[in-house]
Amino acid sequence: PFFLARRGRTGVPTAAIIMAAGVEAIVALFSTLSPGGIFTFLLSASGALILFDYFLAALAQIRLRKKMIGQNQTPDCPMWLFPPLSYLTAGSFLLVLVIMMFEAQTRFEIEFSSFIVIVITSISLLRSRCSGMKPNDGSIIRQDVHEKPGIG
Repeated sequence: PFFLARRGRTGVPTAAIIMAAGVEAIVALFSTLSPGGIFTFLLSASGALILFDYFLAALAQIRLRKKMIGQNQTPDCPMWLFPPLSYLTAGSFLLVLVIMMFEAQTRFEIEFSSFIVIVITSISLLRSRCSGMKPNDGSIIRQDVHEKPGIG
């Protein structure tokens, strides 16, 4: 969130540090109350979410690279063998997620992570509709990112 990126007079993001310390204190408390439970929960929560993240990053790379090619631009660090290797990478992440759904040991991770992805996506769509935001105009880089006070 934007309020966490704001910096104080000394250039330190105080709100972000306080929030991180608070979360760490809560995790430490829960790990003392349930030594094995919180660690298992955190592993379950993060494992499949990382795969979802990489899958979406691969899809975004394909989409943005196609736009860049259409605008006669070259990425600073292009993926080799584009687009076949990009599609293979995205397909591999998707395959691992599907396999995890059929494994009894990892099914909870997929269900929990899918729930989190749905909730975050729903909140994002709801916020954009309520604020009257329009879809991106198709440009690759937003110009207003660097205009926010307190960042940079």
